[in-house]
Amino acid sequence: MLRKTFRLLLNSLLTLLLITGIYFASAWILGRIPMNHERVEQGDITIFLLSNGIHVDIAMPLTSREFDWRTVISPADTGNPHTPSDYVALGWGDRAFYLNTPRWADLTASTAFKALTGLSRTVVHATFYPTPQTNSHSIEIRITPAEYRKLINSILPQFQYRNGRTIVIKNGGYGSNDVFYEAQGRYSLFMTCNTWANTHLKNSGLKSVVWTPFADTIMDVYRK
Repeated sequence: MLRKTFRLLLNSLLTLLLITGIYFASAWILGRIPMNHERVEQGDITIFLLSNGIHVDIAMPLTSREFDWRTVISPADTGNPHTPSDYVALGWGDRAFYLNTPRWADLTASTAFKALTGLSRTVVHATFYPTPQTNSHSIEIRITPAEYRKLINSILPQFQYRNGRTIVIKNGGYGSNDVFYEAQGRYSLFMTCNTWANTHLKNSGLKSVVWTPFADTIMDVYRK
């Protein structure tokens, strides 16, 4: 009996290691296959990729000739009338993880399990900024109006709407310049916050990779 139990545990461990190995190998391979790599850096609209090392946001002008994000979201939703608002950075992710895990120390096994398996809902995280400064965690990308319109049209359906307006999650922000909105889709191992960002870059004809769950893979495309 003990031998059978040991064999079952060993087989389970080996299966888990195999699946983990396949996952990371796939991320490594697909993350090195470029998409839209022939694109030339050009255009008079500036967006930014902002990374904290784990998560990538796409920062866009709050207002422009192409689109006014205030028709969909608003700095006033933060509850702070003095919120800086030259740019809005958008990210997407698991609802429980975002709202209940402001620090890694707050992460629970239940939240992690639901996030990785797609069992909970998702949110869009909007952070309002002055114009970002370029550094190792903030990469400037110049794009054309046509590319920007594609990016906008790719992101807009990611929000949930009620009576034509996005649905604000009250008192959900981390600070005085951010807010959460109810979103479409499910987070999982195969659709992470960074997969989401990469997908919208790809949909817009911007440089990206076939698939990645990791922030650095996206940033490295523009660091080369």
